[in-house]
Amino acid sequence: MLHKPRKCRACPTVFIPTGNSQPFCAACAEFRKLVKHRQQSHKRTTKRGGAAGAGSGGANEAGCHSQKYREWFLDDLYTEQEGFCAHCGTWCEKDSNLLVHHKDHNRGHNVKSNLELVCKRCHQIEHECWLAFRKV
Repeated sequence: MLHKPRKCRACPTVFIPTGNSQPFCAACAEFRKLVKHRQQSHKRTTKRGGAAGAGSGGANEAGCHSQKYREWFLDDLYTEQEGFCAHCGTWCEKDSNLLVHHKDHNRGHNVKSNLELVCKRCHQIEHECWLAFRKV
């Protein structure tokens, strides 16, 4: 039985699904499978007490894996927001000026509903980065 063409939920590709519940094109499905495998292998490494890598032991409870949220969520957020900053509405290319921002300012809370793309300028304003230079 042939299915109707459908738009991929992660990219603008239109594809013919092989089943009723296939939300992603083949390329995006493969990428998601790879990301999921990396997440699971990292969980196994840190569970056994392996080195968590850069960022471990600080205020960020999740260790180095939480820094990969840009890699994990950038494509989805970029597609949802159509390349626009969530704060000022400026359009940016995917790999140039957009940053993944945690709405609740908790870097360990990497849930898609807590993340948004903002331009570098808005991100610095949100986190009041200029305060770090007061003493200089």
